[in-house]
Amino acid sequence: SDSEQPGLLLQEDDFNKVALEYFLQVLSLEQILKVDTVSLVSTMLNICANLSKQGKHQDAYMYAKRSIIYLKREMME
Repeated sequence: SDSEQPGLLLQEDDFNKVALEYFLQVLSLEQILKVDTVSLVSTMLNICANLSKQGKHQDAYMYAKRSIIYLKREMME
């Protein structure tokens, strides 16, 4: 029913925020451990998608742009 929809949206919003915290922690660890570029970029794009779902498109764009920079650097090496 329609009365259940707000709760469902709240749950999805909470899930996205928890997932974002997880992805940000993973990104920090990957940078410390100097993992391969593909893994790093994959995490950045997961953050990008998550931020976009939350309507934070400018922040999402920043992570997408950053991932492209990492890939370009990788191709030049």
